[in-house]
Amino acid sequence: MEPPTPCQIKIRIAFASVGIFVGLSIFFMFGGMYHNLNAALWGLASGVFALITLLAHIKYVRDKWAVGANYLRGLMLLGCLAQLASVCAFVVYIALAISQHQNVIAYGQAYYVSSVWAAMTWKWSFLLFLYARNYRRLYELTTGICADSAGYEKV
Repeated sequence: MEPPTPCQIKIRIAFASVGIFVGLSIFFMFGGMYHNLNAALWGLASGVFALITLLAHIKYVRDKWAVGANYLRGLMLLGCLAQLASVCAFVVYIALAISQHQNVIAYGQAYYVSSVWAAMTWKWSFLLFLYARNYRRLYELTTGICADSAGYEKV
């Protein structure tokens, strides 16, 4: 496994930064302006997972995994659980929108819009899982130390 190039890292950081901004914007816009609490909360969750992904990239760039490499496993688990919740919410919102014969609207209980932001939360939780796994593997390959152990070498 090859480490990411500096250009790839900059692109990842830029996309995560945009994800944070868009998630927070969606939270305030759909929560305040359109009164769609479901979409607002899923937009906020999307922004939070983009923030966690950004922090993982920054920690990799600063080479701080030597101190906290065991946290990568927790980030992987968090990403998996959030993916599961996001997919379930996406399916439920689509089913509710179809069963209630909703049009695509932005205000009130707009389930199609909520399903979009549940899918965006899935995307960021998947990326969190993927990058945490990649950084964990890179740490193990470069140091020869298992990320789960407290400084013991791999057997």
